[in-house]
Amino acid sequence: ENVCFVHVSLVPVLGVVGEQKTKPTQHSVQTLRSLGLSPNMLACRSSEPLEGSVRDKMALFCQVPTSHILSLHDVSNIWHVP
Repeated sequence: ENVCFVHVSLVPVLGVVGEQKTKPTQHSVQTLRSLGLSPNMLACRSSEPLEGSVRDKMALFCQVPTSHILSLHDVSNIWHVP
């Protein structure tokens, strides 16, 4: 009843263009669902903050509300993390 599944996943940024790829996250969520686990939240690691279109795409294909997708982007110094 009172359980929240948070799935931590890497969103790689590939190429010179810097496009964020969502397929690894989509596949890992699909694998979790096949095992009977449905994540309530996605914590997405990336070198840059997640773009709005990337959040929308993951919300659509991972069946998680956009407001439950967290962007965990890299920072220059650990002291910048709250």
